[in-house]
Amino acid sequence: MTLRLLTLITASLIMIIAGSGGTLAKANGSIDWRVENSFRLFLNPEHSKAQIDLYRSLSDEEKKTPVLSMERKLAENNQGGWAEEIFTQTCWDNTRNRYRFCRGKGVDYINPKIHKVLIRYTGSFVPTDRCEWVFIAGGKGSRRGRVHRQAALCGDEVGFDIPFPKGGRVHVSINGIKKANKHVRVIDIFIVGLGDSFGSGEGNPDDPVKFTDDQSADYGLDPNKRPMKGYPTRRGDWEKVGDAAFLREAARWQSRACHRSLYSYQLRTALQLAIDDPHRAVTFAGFACSGSEITIGLFLRYKGNEWDKHPPQLPQLSYVSEELCGKGTSTPKDYTSGYTQLGKLPELQNMVLNKCYKPRRKIDLLLVSIGGNDVGFSSLVANAIMQDKSLLKKVGGWLGGVYGPKEARKALGVLKTRYKALNKAFHYMLKIPWKQSDRIILSAYPRMERTEDGASLCPSGNAGMSLYPDFSVVNSKLKEASDFADELFNLMKTSSRAHGWTFVDEHRDQFASHGFCAVNPDNPELIAEQMDLPRYADKEWSSYQPSEYLPYASRQRWFRTPNDAYMTGHYHTSGAVSNGLMRHKRTKWFQVVMAGTYSGSFHPTAEGHAVIADAVVKKARKILRKYGK
Repeated sequence: MTLRLLTLITASLIMIIAGSGGTLAKANGSIDWRVENSFRLFLNPEHSKAQIDLYRSLSDEEKKTPVLSMERKLAENNQGGWAEEIFTQTCWDNTRNRYRFCRGKGVDYINPKIHKVLIRYTGSFVPTDRCEWVFIAGGKGSRRGRVHRQAALCGDEVGFDIPFPKGGRVHVSINGIKKANKHVRVIDIFIVGLGDSFGSGEGNPDDPVKFTDDQSADYGLDPNKRPMKGYPTRRGDWEKVGDAAFLREAARWQSRACHRSLYSYQLRTALQLAIDDPHRAVTFAGFACSGSEITIGLFLRYKGNEWDKHPPQLPQLSYVSEELCGKGTSTPKDYTSGYTQLGKLPELQNMVLNKCYKPRRKIDLLLVSIGGNDVGFSSLVANAIMQDKSLLKKVGGWLGGVYGPKEARKALGVLKTRYKALNKAFHYMLKIPWKQSDRIILSAYPRMERTEDGASLCPSGNAGMSLYPDFSVVNSKLKEASDFADELFNLMKTSSRAHGWTFVDEHRDQFASHGFCAVNPDNPELIAEQMDLPRYADKEWSSYQPSEYLPYASRQRWFRTPNDAYMTGHYHTSGAVSNGLMRHKRTKWFQVVMAGTYSGSFHPTAEGHAVIADAVVKKARKILRKYGK
């Protein structure tokens, strides 16, 4: 046999083997890998994977606003909202108000030592080939660590626990022939969320109240002796409003006291950043609490805006310090005057905060929504929607809960000082480096007062707030609130610039045509677009059946109206307070007011939070790239 003939035969054999997919087709392949549970707050990795798969299904256009696009698709497939089935399956312990252990005792959520990754060989092989995998722990240039081995069909994924942060090297062989190797190192991003109701997800419970069509509720007479009858009510085997069976059907939250849910823009931002990169894991710790101010809430203890047998025990800053240090290792410190700003903030005199002197890890991103409660913006809104002669407005005024822009402007100067104190705490307590202040991301409050045309203010009238007769927008007062909102926005922007924070405001103008009175002009007949509250009279429901209301359906308005809040959170007091209100015809009416206000009226819907998250994600990606993550 000549050398020429031998060469031709050899070449032919190689081509035949290659065409059959044999193991000789390619001497070297490649290795693909991904973090099994990229959003570590979720206990079940399948919940993270479902979000990733949904993201991958989006069109290129939809991926320009990924969180909003995903929220809408999730709402289409989950009438009660996507969070209701999974919000109890997280690493948050709502009895201790802590992020502690996941997947068994001793596995630290905040400071992970390992991440499970799933690895696949992407070279050529026949279906019956078995891949031999070897993982050697240790980073590049570091001392060789433990060796782990596995064998599996080459078409299957294999899982390895990868040490964090060093990682290690993976090798794969087929029939003793080395095929590929790759260094595997997980990037874990630590994101913390702080702030108020706009940061907590107020108005968007993880498990909203479900309503029945077979029963209605009566709430006696209002102060003007008008009957409060025929209101939608929650399903269940209860006998009277406020009894134990009735309260068991209440909305459920990740944190009941703080009205914090998975719909929060802070959580959705962290979740999207986990989706972005298959080699990234995100550790998220959110502490935002509805009703919080910089002083009472972040610096000082605040128990939340709804009674809970497990209310927050510490200020938000102390909670973060505890998580940075680990259980029992942060130190309570008495700050006699360090944060009073030369006596301008006397409420912070002699406060006690937990401080972490040796953090286990650094905060990569600090998401913040704060300032609105410090200037009493909700009081301005109340002033704009309550009739002057209303008893409710008079009582609110006596209690300091309803006032106009003159009083609010007095608080702007104080807010500027509070931001200074907070900036100091971010650096000295939470250990954000001074030269990396842009890791702190303050979000602007979105516009809420315009119609679907994006320019006109919501007109006078009770559209969206018919649940209580004295609720009615006064256009001139709404204009005052709108003007003040611009002043607040400017102060937040200049304060962020002064402290080097990242300020996110792209979403503010996106909300312009999605105010609380906005209606889709193309589909005004949709139930989601209805502004009325259904009422039962003459043996039928007006507008629509209560059970047909879908709190997370897509709609033009991105703010909850009082009617929406009633039909979503349906807040009712419990215990002695509830019994006292419901015992007398002359006080029952106040329960309706609370159901329409304490349930998140004039707060963003889940779509609204998604829009804010998309704006924050854009800035967050730039920051992470800047710092090599």
